[in-house]
Amino acid sequence: MDKITISLDELPEITEPQVEKIVISFDDLEELLYPYPQAPAGKLPPRLKRLYADAKSVAEVLSKSPYIRIVEMKGTPPDYYRIAYNIRGIESVNSRSIAYRNNHEIELGA
Repeated sequence: MDKITISLDELPEITEPQVEKIVISFDDLEELLYPYPQAPAGKLPPRLKRLYADAKSVAEVLSKSPYIRIVEMKGTPPDYYRIAYNIRGIESVNSRSIAYRNNHEIELGA
């Protein structure tokens, strides 16, 4: 591999301050990685309460698994989920062989 040498004089002058470090709390990080809709303040019909609670539970449970993740959610609160599983499973069986696959998706909801 060839080496490239650059003189400090050739570098452009930096006039804007540079960010050295970004601090994100675990709660902020969890929300960024596994967001779920927050229920609005006030009284909600039972169905909406349940859907908001379901969205929070699904996001919390799936955030702990390296094998299962939410691909898509629809609605506010979500009433549709597309979930991907990255585990070995049987795709099809015929009289001579079994076909395996490692990626599966399911759809839940409306």
